[in-house]
Amino acid sequence: MSDEQAQQSWQQDLQSWLEAGNSRTMPESLTKLREEFLQRWPEEKIAKLTLDEYVEGKKNKLGQPYPDTFCHWLEHQTDNLGRIRGSFSSKFGVYWSEDDKCWKDARDKKTDDPETIMQRIRVGLPKLIETAKSDPAADLDRESRSLLGYKSNLMFGKVLYLYLPSLFIPIFSEPRLKEYLNWFGVRTDAIAEGLTLNRLLLTFMQSLPEFNGFDTQQMGQFLEYRKKKLDSGGGATNSSSNGNEEQVTVPVPTILNVPEELVTMLNIARQTKNIILYGPPGTGKTRLAVMFANGGVMVAKFITFHPSYAYEDFVEGLRPVIQDGSLNYKVLPGVFKDICDKAKSNHGTQYVLVIDEINRANIAKVFGELITLIEDDKREGVGNQPPITLPYSQEPFLVPQNLYIIGTMNTADRSIALLDIALRRRFAFLELEPQPELLADSTVGVDLKLLLEELNKRIVALLDRDHRIGHSYLMKKDKPIIELEDLRFAWYYRIIPLLQEYFYNDGERLRAVLGSGFITEDKADEVTRKVLGSAYTDGLDTKRYRIKRGPKDAKDEKDETYFKDDGAFVKALRTLAGQSSEDGKSNGDNAGQTTTEADQGTPQGAGEAAEARPEGLRYREAVEGAAERRQTGR
Repeated sequence: MSDEQAQQSWQQDLQSWLEAGNSRTMPESLTKLREEFLQRWPEEKIAKLTLDEYVEGKKNKLGQPYPDTFCHWLEHQTDNLGRIRGSFSSKFGVYWSEDDKCWKDARDKKTDDPETIMQRIRVGLPKLIETAKSDPAADLDRESRSLLGYKSNLMFGKVLYLYLPSLFIPIFSEPRLKEYLNWFGVRTDAIAEGLTLNRLLLTFMQSLPEFNGFDTQQMGQFLEYRKKKLDSGGGATNSSSNGNEEQVTVPVPTILNVPEELVTMLNIARQTKNIILYGPPGTGKTRLAVMFANGGVMVAKFITFHPSYAYEDFVEGLRPVIQDGSLNYKVLPGVFKDICDKAKSNHGTQYVLVIDEINRANIAKVFGELITLIEDDKREGVGNQPPITLPYSQEPFLVPQNLYIIGTMNTADRSIALLDIALRRRFAFLELEPQPELLADSTVGVDLKLLLEELNKRIVALLDRDHRIGHSYLMKKDKPIIELEDLRFAWYYRIIPLLQEYFYNDGERLRAVLGSGFITEDKADEVTRKVLGSAYTDGLDTKRYRIKRGPKDAKDEKDETYFKDDGAFVKALRTLAGQSSEDGKSNGDNAGQTTTEADQGTPQGAGEAAEARPEGLRYREAVEGAAERRQTGR
C-alpha cells in the first residue's frame, strides 16, 4: 500500500478495530501487570539498584536467566506493555556476557568497571523520569545522552512509558514511529530521534477527535494492529518484524505538515520560553506561532500590539465599571496577568501567549517592571528571584514556568536592530525568510519561484533584505497559486501596493523592480502641457510613472497603460521572472527578450541600441545604478 493510501484509510481501520471489540482503555490484565512492575520496582528504588538487581545476562546453575532483575522485567516480564525484545543487551548500558564471561558496556565492549556505569544509571534514570514529568518541552533524547552517556530508544522509552504511561506511547523504534506519523501526514525527516518522535506522535493523536478517550496503551495497540494489516496486504515492511526492532527501515515521509522551522522552534523552546519570530512580510510568522500553540497541547491566548497598547492593557490598571447604576473604578488584570494567573493555578498544563506585531508597541512601557521577570532563570520556582509588587493591586507577582511568550515582528516595519536592548536580551530570535522553493509546483503559466527570487534580488539591491516579499503572497491555502484570477489579485492588490509603499514617490526605483512591462511613463496630454506651460516643464524634476493594469480593468482597448489580454499579462510576468518562452526555465541574460527579439533577431537602429538589450539585463543595470546612487548619495 502506498503512503497516500495509508494516510487516507486509517479512520476506517480504527472503526473496524473498535467494532471488533477492542477497548479505548487498557485491559484490566495489563493494568494489573503494570501495577506488579511498579510494586516490584517503585520509582524510588531505581536510585538504589545494585548491579545484580539491574543486570541482564547472568544465568543460574541450570543455564536460565535470573527472572527477577530490573532489565529482565523490562524486556520479558512486561513484554505486553511495549516490546523491546530482539536487539542486543547493550541497550541496557551494562550487561554480563555469558559467552565471553565478562562485563560489557553500551558499545558491546569489555569493561572492567561496571559499577561506575551502574552508578551513572542510578543517578541518570530518575533524573530523566523527573525531566519528562516536569518539562513537556524538554529534549529528552539529548537529556538521556547527557545523563546516561549513551543512546537507547528502546530502554529509555520503555522506562519512561512504564513510569509515565500518560506521557508516552508504548512504541519505541524510530523507524516505526516515523512510519506511524506518516500515516497521519506528519513529516518527520527533520526529527531524528525516538523520544521526540514518541511525544510528537502522542501529541498529534491526542489532537484528533477520533482518539478521544483513548489511553496511550490502546493507541499503541491500534497502531500495531494496523501495521500488521498493512504488511499482510503487501506493505513495505516485513510482517514478522518486532514492533520495536531498531533495524526496521521505512521510507522517509515527505508530507509537508510539520515544517522544519517548526521543528527548529520546538528545539529553541527547550532552551527558553521567550521567542520572537521575525522576518519580511508574508514569510509565515503568525502561521508558525499558531502551529506552535495548537500543536503543543497548550492553552493559547492571541493578542496584537499596536502603538496605543499600554501597561494597563497588558499587566493591570484602573478600569471604569458600572456598579449599582454608578460609575466606579476598579483594578482589573490585563491579558498578561490574566494568563499568568491561569497558568499558576494549573501547573500541569502549558500556556502560551502569542503577541502578533510585538514591535508596533512601546515594549518598555507595555512590559514595565515585568521585563525582568520573564527571563527563564527569574521565573516562579527558579532560583531566588523575589516577587515584585504590582503598582495598582499591590500584589506580589512572578511569572510562572509553564508560560511561553511568542512574539512576531515584521522587519519591513521595524528592523530587529532598533528593538529595545532589554527586550532583545530576554528573547531568542528565529528569522523566517522567503521560501521560493515552496512555489516550485505552480501551474499558473508563470514560474512563481523564479518570479519571487527575481523580485527579492532587486529589492535587496535597492533597499535591504528586511523588505523582501514572502512566499505566502503567491500562495492560497498553503499551496502555490494555480488560478490566473488569484495571481492577478495577488499581484495588483497585494504585491504592487506593498512595493509602492516601499518606493513611495520614487517611480524610477519602482520601475527598476517591476520592469517596463508593468510601469509606463505618465505624461500629461498636449493640451494640459500647453496650459501649464513652463510650470509643467520646470516642475518636472523626475519622470512620473503609472502602473500598467490588467485587461479586466481596461476601459479603452487602445490605452497602452492596460494589457490587451491575459496572455500579455502572463508574458510580462514571465519576462520579469526571466523565463524563456519554451520551457519556463531561466534564460540567462536573454531572459527579458520577447519571442520576436530573441528568436528572430530583429535588427535595431543605432538610436535603439539601449532598448535592444535584453530587458532582464537592462533592469539589472538599472538596479545596480540606483543602488550605487543610494550609496554615494547622488
